[in-house]
Order: sequence, then C-alpha cells, then structure tokens
Amino acid sequence: MAIPQFPNFVDFNIEEVGDIKKHLKKLQPEVSELSVGFLCGYKDNFDFKLSVLFDSLIVFGIIEDIPSFILSPVGDKFVAMLEYCISYLKNGYGSGRVNAVSSTMIDIIFSDGIPSRIKDKIEVVENRDDADYVYKVEDLAKLRGGRYQAKRNYVKRFKEKYNYKFLELREDFIEECLLLQKEWLNMKAPDIDDVSSLSISLESRSVTNLLLNFGKLGLFGNVLLVDDKVEGFIIAEELNNDTVVVHAEKANTEYVGIYPAINQLFCESISDRYKFINWEQDVGLAGLRKSKLSYYPHHLVRKYDIFVK
Repeated sequence: MAIPQFPNFVDFNIEEVGDIKKHLKKLQPEVSELSVGFLCGYKDNFDFKLSVLFDSLIVFGIIEDIPSFILSPVGDKFVAMLEYCISYLKNGYGSGRVNAVSSTMIDIIFSDGIPSRIKDKIEVVENRDDADYVYKVEDLAKLRGGRYQAKRNYVKRFKEKYNYKFLELREDFIEECLLLQKEWLNMKAPDIDDVSSLSISLESRSVTNLLLNFGKLGLFGNVLLVDDKVEGFIIAEELNNDTVVVHAEKANTEYVGIYPAINQLFCESISDRYKFINWEQDVGLAGLRKSKLSYYPHHLVRKYDIFVK
C-alpha cells in the first residue's frame, strides 16, 4: 500500500520498506530516528504510522494507544509542515509533541520567525539525552594521537591475544547474533536499575527486530568471531550520503578490548564510503554517555522537542 498524503496515515509495514527508503533518501536526514532501522526496531513499542506532506515523510508514534509524537519533518517547507503537525496534534488529540527536531531545523524556525498563530501553542525544549553522537570515520579507523592511546592499546591487545575473524554479517550468522544478544541481556540483568531497565528493554527488542528483518530492511554490518564463534556484531544503515548510522552493537566483554576492536575494524571497513558515523544517543544513561564521549565525537546532532500546549 502506498504511503498516503497527510493527514491520512498508514501503519508501518516492512513490506513497504522500499518506498520508505526512497522518501528518506530524498530527505538526506541527519537524525538517527529518520531511518528504516529505527522505524522497524521500535515499531512494536511506538506503533508507527506514516504519511507524506510536501514530499516529506511524516511519522506518527503512539505509546499504549495514547497519541504521543510526530517525528520532526525535514525539508525546505519545514515551518509549514510544523504548523500542519501541530494543528493535527492539537485538534485531534489536544496535546502531543514533535520530537527529534534537529538544531538545523530549530535554526530555521527562529531565523524565519515562529508564526504568531502557533507561537503561543508550542514550547521548544532541548533534549540532551536524545542528541546523536557523530564521529569522523577516519578518526576511529586510525585512532591517531594521544587521546586515542588507550583505545589503540586495547585494539592491539585484542588482535594479538585472540584468534579472530571480522566478517560481513550474513543471514547465516543471524541465529548466533540472536543468541549473543540474549546472553548480553542476561549478563546485564544483575546491574540494571529501575532507571535504565525500560531503556534497555526497548533497545533489546529493537535489536531483535533488526536481526529478524535484516535482509528485508537492506541493512549491513559485520560480525566478530573468536575461535569461529560470533562474539560481537554491528548493524548499520546509510543515513545520508556522507553518514552511516549504527543501530546496534553487541559484544562479549569477557574478551578484553572487544568493543574498541569491533569499532575500529568496522570504521576501517567503511572508510572508503563514508565520512561520518552516527552512533545514536545515550538516552541519559551515565555509563553510555561516558563511553560515547571517550571516542571524542566530531559533533553532536542536538535535538529538541516541540510540545503542543
């Protein structure tokens, strides 16, 4: 079924992923949410519905049957699209929000001036926990300089100590990846507190969805084998012409240096195709934020929520 024109919506359907990718390709998005990996990964949690407005994909999300958000539209007619989205949420549901609005789009709002007819209906709030971490692929492939000394040491130690293979993620590796994901979750369980429990649960379901639909979604990635057993994997997707987004990365930390190693190997493998790598957000988890910052991002894609009053 073709994606209808706004304000009509159709349920997200993996079988229509080709049409969705065509719309996303035109937009050249910078936020990780505007990707088939995000939509498929979190489809069970947010019950995504799709529409098209001024040739931009409009994504409507629902949580537990309560209208929750519209992902930020992107394009030259952003302010006009924003008005339509705000009116749709206000008139149809009384409230809601437009989220994952990049700082680029926010700049457009304030440079053009917020139309008076919606100015009093919205509140713009930055969401630091949702900011995407973007790195130069070359930096993480080469790990040059003093600031990457510790990472280089871990990578060197891993490569020297273990009998490893870094291979393309193929369909025949999916079952092993699913098993590793389950084992990773079991290892994490004793350390999960109430604050991070929901986030990890949602993310785990997302990873499973991506693995089960890997081929249909046209994703790519790699597996890291140690003694011919999958001990790490990465799932990725082209976000725009210059950037790849990593939707999932899991590894068995019993192998010292495995995360720095799989990161370096993956970036090395894509260094001839992409300039940047988007490693998504830290969702406010302190440990994850510390880890992402330790790789020295080139920049953050700052995002905002626009709440409908």
